[in-house]
Amino acid sequence: MIPNTCFMEGYFVRSKENLIFEIKGNVHPRGRVIAYLRYVPDENLEGQFRKVYDLQERELLLRRRYPKYLWWSDVYGRVLQSVDYGSIVEVLNPVQSLDIFRKTSQIPEIVETAVFLSQQLVKGSEIPWSSLGVTGSVLTGTTTEVSDVDLVVYGERECRKLHGFLRRNPESIFGMERYTGSELERLVRFRWPRLEEYHNILKPIEAEKVLQGRFEGRDFYIRLVKTCDEVGSEYGSKMFQYVGRDNVRCRIIDASQSIFTPCRYIVEDLSSDHKIVELVSYRGRFTEHANTGQLVDVYGRIERVVNTHSGLYHHQVVLGENPEDYLLPRL
Repeated sequence: MIPNTCFMEGYFVRSKENLIFEIKGNVHPRGRVIAYLRYVPDENLEGQFRKVYDLQERELLLRRRYPKYLWWSDVYGRVLQSVDYGSIVEVLNPVQSLDIFRKTSQIPEIVETAVFLSQQLVKGSEIPWSSLGVTGSVLTGTTTEVSDVDLVVYGERECRKLHGFLRRNPESIFGMERYTGSELERLVRFRWPRLEEYHNILKPIEAEKVLQGRFEGRDFYIRLVKTCDEVGSEYGSKMFQYVGRDNVRCRIIDASQSIFTPCRYIVEDLSSDHKIVELVSYRGRFTEHANTGQLVDVYGRIERVVNTHSGLYHHQVVLGENPEDYLLPRL
C-alpha cells in the first residue's frame, strides 16, 4: 500500500510508537517521507495526545527519545524529520476521511463544523468533493474544545477556483468571517510572537487573507496544495546548499504561487550579492503574504539551489524555519 501512495501536504502518518507526523511537501526520497512530528501521546492523560507546535521543540523531543526520525539528507544538506516506510502503521488521507465523515451520522461537533464548512465551499466554488479534505486535528482525531477546523484542497485548478471564489465573495458563506479586532490581535500574537515590533505591519496583512478566519466560533484555515503530478520535480533533481541567514530587500515579480503550500514568490534581489530569485516556505503563515509589485524586506535561510541535470544554480530564501523569519512590505 505505502509504496504506491502519493504523499502530499495535508496527509499525516502514525508511527509504531504512536507518534503522529505531518507530511511536508509532495517531494520525498525513496522509502521514506519527509514529515514533521505534530502530536505525541500525552503522558498525563491516557489515550490523549499533546500537540507539539514549535519546530525546535519537535526536533529536541525526537533527538532525546526517537532519534531514528532525524535523518540526514544529502539533497538538502542537513538533518530532516522523516519517517521510513517500515515505521508507518497508518496513513491518514484527508479526502478519504472527509468522505467517511460525510457518510457518518454521529460525529463530534467540530467534525460537523468541518463537514458543514466543506459543504458551503463546494456549493459556492463548485469544486469537486474529490479535491477537498480535512487535515490537522480533525483528521488525526486529536481535537480539543479549542481546536481549529483545517481543510485542504488538492489540484491547481481547483485551488485557484476556490481562492477566486473566496476573494470575490468574502461574505457569501454565512458564519464565515475574516479576522478583525481582538481576534486579529490574538492571531498575530500567536503566529508572530518573536516579531512584536512588527505587529502593526502584520495585522493588515493577516486581515486580508481569505484562506483563514472564523467560522461558527472556531478558527479555520484552508491549505491549497498542488498534486504530485503538478509539482514538476522529484527528489534529487535539485540539491540545496546552505549559504547563511541574512536580510534581503527585494521586489515581488510574481506572487501567483503564493496561495499554495508550499508557497513561492519570484523576486528581484535589490540588496544582496546572492541575487535571490525566489522566496519559499512550507509554513502556511507565509501564504497570501505579499503581492506582485511590492517592495519587501525578508529575513530567512539563504540556500543555493543546484539543478543536478544541468549544473545551473540560483539562490532562494527559505522562510518559516526560525520564529524570527519575516516577509514584510517596505513602507
